[in-house]
Amino acid sequence: MTTVAKPISGARKAAIIMMALGEETSSKLFKHLLEDEIERIAKEVASLGKVGPELGEQVLGEFHQMTAASDYISSGG
Repeated sequence: MTTVAKPISGARKAAIIMMALGEETSSKLFKHLLEDEIERIAKEVASLGKVGPELGEQVLGEFHQMTAASDYISSGG
């Protein structure tokens, strides 16, 4: 039987990234977000539970790809 991976919301991905970055770095990032964005991410962090290494690597890899592409575009690539 094949299982289909359930899509992960943007807020949940942000929560996973914030947890990986740690409290100090996350608090600096929260300063740049709107109140409703902070609220959604905080709710996800509270309900997150344990994140398996595969999921953590997947989300961090996606984040890395997005930031690398953004850097490339902003530098005129």
